[in-house]
Amino acid sequence: MERTRRPAIIVLAAIGPIASLRFAIYGLGWDDYTHAEYADLLLRMYGSGFKDTGALSFANLLHDMAAFDMAAALLHKVIPLELFETAGLLAPRRRDRLAVTWRLGRRVGGPLAGLRRCSAGAGPNLLRAHFMNPKDAPFAVRWLT
Repeated sequence: MERTRRPAIIVLAAIGPIASLRFAIYGLGWDDYTHAEYADLLLRMYGSGFKDTGALSFANLLHDMAAFDMAAALLHKVIPLELFETAGLLAPRRRDRLAVTWRLGRRVGGPLAGLRRCSAGAGPNLLRAHFMNPKDAPFAVRWLT
């Protein structure tokens, strides 16, 4: 086994518990309330059998990851967390994105490059991006690592 694989696996294993302990300390993003209202409009639209179409003309969000907003709103109804905390937990899993970043870095630049990309992605800037803007966090992996 190459020398960089074990440290990368340790980083990947540690990021889950670290993120779960820290997710509640981050504030809200600038558009969180807009997306919460959009999710309610979408749920009303689907619940009415597409008779209530207010979501289709709301704040130019027609193609802005509606499934994520609705999933967070539905999950919020059954778990005892705030809506925005629920959205942060529902975000595409950080560990999965880091694993892909590690593998891609290994293929492109070799084992050391993969470890560097994985370690950089586990930093506080990406952790903040993960919870402050969960839908855009995959883009943060690309730009911050």
